[in-house]
Amino acid sequence: MSETVLTPPKKLHPKIKLASEMTLYVKALIYGEPGAGKTYLACTAPNPLVLLTEYDVSKATMLRVQKDLNKEIAVWPVAAWSDLEEAFEFLQSGEHDFQTVVLDSLTDLNRRLTRSIVETAVERRPSHDPDVPEQGDWFRVSEKLRHMVRMFRDLPMHVVMTCLVQDVRQEMLKVPLVQPRSLALELPGLFNLVGCLKAVETDDGHVRKLLVEATDTYVAKNPGGVLPPVIESPNFTKIFEEVCGNAKTVA
Repeated sequence: MSETVLTPPKKLHPKIKLASEMTLYVKALIYGEPGAGKTYLACTAPNPLVLLTEYDVSKATMLRVQKDLNKEIAVWPVAAWSDLEEAFEFLQSGEHDFQTVVLDSLTDLNRRLTRSIVETAVERRPSHDPDVPEQGDWFRVSEKLRHMVRMFRDLPMHVVMTCLVQDVRQEMLKVPLVQPRSLALELPGLFNLVGCLKAVETDDGHVRKLLVEATDTYVAKNPGGVLPPVIESPNFTKIFEEVCGNAKTVA
């Protein structure tokens, strides 16, 4: 039996591209409990720039990664939204050699953004409760955070964002921890790799496992189905090579 030869379709418009001609980047969202190892895993990505919202909390992890991987980790502290905007402009300029941008973490950034929006609302309307976000505040939080995630996601490089985990739907489904919850349910759809990271206790000690196949309990996404459902002792450099290498093989 003779093989069927696929003929590429004719390009009918200059904006039309073949999938095999497009560069594949991993856009990853990793969530899990505190101490699961999200920051450490994110730093194993190829040549990362880490946009860090909690530097004092994560400094020990940065130093441990540098020691374990024998490489310096570049960190951009994010104390305000303007820091994030400046970092985006720098990365968008292309005047750097970073292969991955890490935003650690979306949960903390979400909380800071909510606080900032509430404070601004109180300045405009003193009757606004300074401690309780109103419906309009949540709308602004959702729109601003969604826009920021899309902007970073669309950069021509690998992207990793981390989140804590929360339960929704009567504690039957675990998703990234951002508010409002409608945004938490939408967020995984903006990435091509979504994983829940766990530290599992075994006879040999704690082992980190990354779940990338969706279940009834966990939100997850396996890019092209090329990764095993659960990855033990995950390393993003190896994972990214598997995802991007598989795409080249298929093409």
